[in-house]
Parts: sequence; structure tokens; C-alpha cells
Amino acid sequence: MHQTNLVYIVPSYIVRCTILLCTLAGSTLSSNVYTTNSLETFCYKDGAKREVAIFNKPHMYVFNSTVSTTFKCHLELEQQSRISAGFSVYIQSMDFIQDEECSRDYVQFGKDVLFITTSKSKKFCGHIPPPVQRLNGELHAGFEPDIHTEKRKHKEDSTLEMDVWIKIEGGGRKELVLIITPHSMCSRRSTGTRPCPNSSECISSELFCDGKVNCISNSLDEDSRFCPHLEAGGLTESPIGIPLILIICVVLVVFITFTFFAVKEGLKRMKGMPGPRPDRSVQDQLPAGQQLLSCSAPPPDSCGDLPPFPPSYAEAVGQFSEPVPKQLLIVL
Repeated sequence: MHQTNLVYIVPSYIVRCTILLCTLAGSTLSSNVYTTNSLETFCYKDGAKREVAIFNKPHMYVFNSTVSTTFKCHLELEQQSRISAGFSVYIQSMDFIQDEECSRDYVQFGKDVLFITTSKSKKFCGHIPPPVQRLNGELHAGFEPDIHTEKRKHKEDSTLEMDVWIKIEGGGRKELVLIITPHSMCSRRSTGTRPCPNSSECISSELFCDGKVNCISNSLDEDSRFCPHLEAGGLTESPIGIPLILIICVVLVVFITFTFFAVKEGLKRMKGMPGPRPDRSVQDQLPAGQQLLSCSAPPPDSCGDLPPFPPSYAEAVGQFSEPVPKQLLIVL
């Protein structure tokens, strides 16, 4: 009963695990090239400056919490590549208090040298909704222009460092999503990068058509005309994407299940194999009438006709009618 249940239970678990793996694989088909941090836990609680090393990889900073006390954060982004030309900042969404001078809630960018601030940008605050993607048939064609387009962008050129200051006063739920992309000057020696359309700046080629703006000058890195090798939304939205994923999952299920039953059948055959048989070459060398007993042979009492046991001492002595000579007794 236990073995019968095992035959059905184990394959079911194999199928479930395979489906889970396929789901996870499908969700990560596009390369995860972003470093994402939650500002609530990433920033120091006392608002002190935190230095962040940037290795040619875009960073996404997210804040989404109900604030009861004033939240302050100071980040210093340090580009580790010497070919960097600066940073591009794109505010994907923001829900801050709006006032004329952005004195209560704001995000601000700039540079400092040691403890001296050398430059600061204007403050960004207010409500900026996520951009609306524009479609050309089934393909992405960038984003719809809106009144917030210019409020979303900031750029620091010709620098390896950029500071970010964030202040959020208590009172209600606040939201912020920042995408910060390091860009470099294009050159023929560059590998793994592509120029932003109509620009001299280069970004990683993996950032094109990934649903996030990295070329802030015109957002054309999300226009499918500049990434014809990609379908809108990546593999999962392409005409062959979902069928291809399903085929891979089915093949995995069949392969794993077949392997399980093959191993199970092999173990079953090994258990049912008979014991070792006597070597025929040794059997042929034995005198006539003698045989080797195998492990499956019957007990000795049932093994053919055996010669009788020798007579006992009393029986042997009783055969003599006269007293046994002393010499014979000595021999016996």
C-alpha cells in the first residue's frame, strides 16, 4: 500500500516543483540588471550620508510608507568606472506634499567635496504619476508625453559622484520611485553598451525596451524602433514567448517523471535478481556423482541418496563371536 501511494505521490511532487521552477524562470527571463533598494531600510536612521558604489549598473530607489516622523536620507553615489560621463535621474512616480518652495517633502540632487556642497539642483516635489506607455500595434513606442515630463528628469554630467537628498515630513502615506542610470561617452571600444537615440551618451544595451526610462533626453530607449530584436514586454509578450515557456515546462516534467520511473524500475529488477549460480567450469571438474550445493539447493536431508553412516563402536565390536584379540583392541 505504501509503495502504491509512493508511485502517485512522488510524480505529483515532481510536477508541482517543475511548475514552480517554470514560473520563477518565466518571471526572470529578462535580465534583472537593476539594483533595487527600499529607502526606508537602506538609508541611515539619523539621516547621515551613506556612500554607494555604482558599477555601471542602474539603481532603483523606492519609498512607499506611511510617515509619522520626518524622514531624512543622504546618499552619495560613486561611479567606479573611469569612463563614466555622469548620472541620469528619472522620477518614475512621486506622491509628495506640493508647496511653492518644496520645503516639506522633496528630493534634490547635487555634488559635494568632502563636507562642502558645491552644487545643488532644484527641489522636486508634488504628485507625479507613473508614465503611460504608448503602443504601436503590439510594440512599445515610448511613453505618452504629459505635463510632468520635464519634472521627471535630472542629469549630472562629467562627474563620478552625485549626491541625493531626500526629506519627507510626517503625515500620511508618501511614495517615490527613482531610477538612476550611470551613462558614459560612446566609443568604438565600448562593449555591452549602446548609444541613446539622437545622443552621444551610451547606456547598457540590456536597458533598451525594458519598461523603464534610462535615456532621459527623449525616452527613446523604450521605443521598439530602436530595439527591433525585442518584442514588446520581452519574451513573455512575444507571439512565441508563452508557447515556448510551456513547451520547456512540459519537456522538463516528462524528463523528470521518466527518470523517476526508470530508476524505480531498475531498483525493482535488482531486488528480484536470483542469487549467484555455481561456476559451470568448477562443476565439470568434480568427480561423477558429486555436485556443488547452491544457495537455492534443498536441505542436506533431501539431497538425493547419500551413503549410510558408519556403524557405532558397540555394533562393530558385537560382530565378533569370540573375544577380540588384545592386539586388535589396541588398534581399535
